[in-house]
Amino acid sequence: MRLYLRADLFVQAFLGERSGALYLALIEQGRRIFGMDLEAGEWHLHPYDAPDQHEMLLHGPGPRPLLAFLAHVEEILLAHSLL
Repeated sequence: MRLYLRADLFVQAFLGERSGALYLALIEQGRRIFGMDLEAGEWHLHPYDAPDQHEMLLHGPGPRPLLAFLAHVEEILLAHSLL
């Protein structure tokens, strides 16, 4: 699923039904600028200031990960004047 914010800025969500993996990303100009992933039952973050890094999260985003991710995206959009 993609949610376009501008022509070159969108949120992408991908669920791997077989693996149970969930990949959430904020993409700008074809590159991930922020992300949160669930792989093998563990959450990790790709922070805005270093999106190629993996930071393990002790606690996941809660029962509604997409909504939690979108709240983080909103903070990033406002803080960095991306809209």
